[in-house]
Amino acid sequence: MLNADVLDIDKQESARLATNLTALLKKKHLTASKLAQDLNLPVMTIRRLMFGETTDPRLSTLKMLADYFHISIDALTGEIEYQKSQYQVGSKPNFVPVLSWEIVEKMHSITEIDLSEWTEWQPISSTPNNPIGKNSFALVSRPSMSPRFPHGTVFVFDPDATPRDGDLILVKIENAKELTLRELVIDPPEWYLQSVISGSGLLGYSPDVHKILGVNIMTLLYNRRAID
Repeated sequence: MLNADVLDIDKQESARLATNLTALLKKKHLTASKLAQDLNLPVMTIRRLMFGETTDPRLSTLKMLADYFHISIDALTGEIEYQKSQYQVGSKPNFVPVLSWEIVEKMHSITEIDLSEWTEWQPISSTPNNPIGKNSFALVSRPSMSPRFPHGTVFVFDPDATPRDGDLILVKIENAKELTLRELVIDPPEWYLQSVISGSGLLGYSPDVHKILGVNIMTLLYNRRAID
């Protein structure tokens, strides 16, 4: 028997849903835990949607989410207008350098890089309520981050932003000299790093081992993007 309360979506729609829900939470300064509490849903239901792990979400759940954020279900699983537009009314256009993962892995600060002849820049919008830090930079997603973040997704990071529970942060693992994107989970007094790759567990955060290079302040999803 078919379940009329279940919506079958493909991997691309699941990825868009994950990206849109993450963006909505960030825009409203909400955590997955707070959203789950407000809607009386299991927090793992929210996290699975945010990680693109659900291809058959309940329509009732999507309607609760859509109603909560005052949007339609189609907008929740499609391209939300404020994500699709590069600029918003009253916004000031800014450009941040698009760096490579290899460059960021080796640098201690973006101030070390000579940007006077840099050729790749990402236009973004800045408003008085959402300013862009002067040291902000962008990275293009890695293939391994799909399906949650389709290849070509652009992350904008602000090294000067204060990390909060639920933020996506760029972390350098000092001992292994690795650069990774993680979701910050704060369960006072402990901090944890959740992988954006499906199936990976939590990693305990230690300031002696992990260096936060930036907080994700904007995620731009492109249907098609030229990538070298």
